[in-house]
Formats: sequence, C-alpha cells, structure tokens
Amino acid sequence: MPTATPTDRASDARPLTNTAELPGHLSLARALAWKFIRGEGRGVRPDDMFAEALFALAYANQLFDADRGVPFKKYAVMVICHRLRQLVAKCRRRQERELPLSQLAHFPDKEGLPASTNGAEAVGSVLDAAEMWDHARQTLQPREFEVVRMHCQNGESLAAISRLLGVSRQRVSQILGRAVAKLRPSPLG
Repeated sequence: MPTATPTDRASDARPLTNTAELPGHLSLARALAWKFIRGEGRGVRPDDMFAEALFALAYANQLFDADRGVPFKKYAVMVICHRLRQLVAKCRRRQERELPLSQLAHFPDKEGLPASTNGAEAVGSVLDAAEMWDHARQTLQPREFEVVRMHCQNGESLAAISRLLGVSRQRVSQILGRAVAKLRPSPLG
C-alpha cells in the first residue's frame, strides 16, 4: 500500500479552493450520506441526506483551519457526520410531533360503526378526522384529550404544553403516553 507523500498530506491539510479536487470529496459526502441512509437515518428522505452532506462539506471547507494540524478529510467526515445526525434527530422530532391520530386510535369493528354505513363499506373503511377526534374525546380523560389535541392537532411541543398547563414537561410526556396507550388497539383484540 503506497504511503502518503508530504505533498499529499499538504494538499489534504488545506481547504478546497481548487474545484479539480472537489470530486474526491463529493464521493466522500455521498458515501457518508448512504451510510446514514442505511443505518440510523431510516425514514429520512435520501435527497435530504445527500443535500445535507453536500452542505456540510461546503461548511467544513469554509471553517477548516489548516494550522490546527488536522487533515481536511478527517475534519470533513466529522462535520458531515455531525450535520447528518442533526438532520436525523430533527426529522425524528418532526415525526413524533406529527403523530397521526389515525395510527393510534382503536376504532370499533363494523358492529360499532354508525348505521349509515353498510357492511361492505364498513370493512376497511377509515373514519374521518372528526369521528377520530370524537372517539378520542369519549375514550380519554379531559386533560389527556387536551394534551393530545394540543400536541397532535396544533403541533405544540411538550414544553409549550407544560407552560400552558402549568405542569412539568415530564408530566405532559406521561399524560401523552398514557393517552396514546389508551388509543392504541390492544394486542388481544
């Protein structure tokens, strides 16, 4: 395996000012994005991951300081991975905030559906949003319903809900967890 010459190390220690060097680093950004897509970034759109990796490469190039003695590739890998982890965390928080009530609620089978629907329509039918919220209102305690409504419908964060209700964020999380558990179908049927 060939060793790096002093000129190779010197070119690795300065920021990308020559666009001829850019393709090698673009493949690094692309490879890191794919690594995150296959691993901890599942559920994040691949084009978002690639865009963030390219942005992070440009950001690393802008902030790189050769006087610190760190090779540019190592610095770029650190910055790209950090930005991709931030993107994954942001997307997970957004997905938690957009918790759809239709995925949580256990709705009655066709015997419990309104008389206006016939048996053929009842199989596999999806209740509209108003019916889902009515079901949640009937199932949950008033405070639980209010927390679910503020979090799912209004998009309020747990911290904002805790300030509005005058309780701790942890207590809001507990109330929301209990409400979600009540709305999920039981595994026993």
